[in-house]
Amino acid sequence: MSQTSNVSNLAERCIHLSAGCCVDPDLVAKWGMNLSKLKKLAEAYRAGWLHNVMGRITPLTLRSRNDYVAMADLFIEGTAEAMALLDRFEADMEEFCASAGLELTEHMTMETVSSELRAHARLYQQINLLFMQKFGVERRDPVQRLATNPIMNGETNPFVKEFMAARSA
Repeated sequence: MSQTSNVSNLAERCIHLSAGCCVDPDLVAKWGMNLSKLKKLAEAYRAGWLHNVMGRITPLTLRSRNDYVAMADLFIEGTAEAMALLDRFEADMEEFCASAGLELTEHMTMETVSSELRAHARLYQQINLLFMQKFGVERRDPVQRLATNPIMNGETNPFVKEFMAARSA
């Protein structure tokens, strides 16, 4: 076995140990990550930070937006997982709109969304673009879907309206 092969296997093993799972070493290099940063992102991913980010976007989240995109690139491993994450993002965006009292209209898109939802839209777009390139998933516009959603438009029965109002209070 050659010296280069041993070094490569050792580096790959260190990456896997730091991440706590198998991770593509080329992706780690692409993101310019050291082992400490990789370990921090892996722990954050396992703690649910990526899956819950749309429910809690803050100025701190915005400063670390690339970390969330890197988590998606490093730890989401297939089309089904990518679609499930995008579905989760959309559900969280819907809940955010309902609790913040944001009204979406049919002419709104991800590009023309209100300032309150802009940070959500930008992060969603970055991760959706990554998944389009990596897994071939479709480009999605959750703002357009939410704008035409019967619940968001108030076209639902009184029980559901009351439940949603109580839940977001």
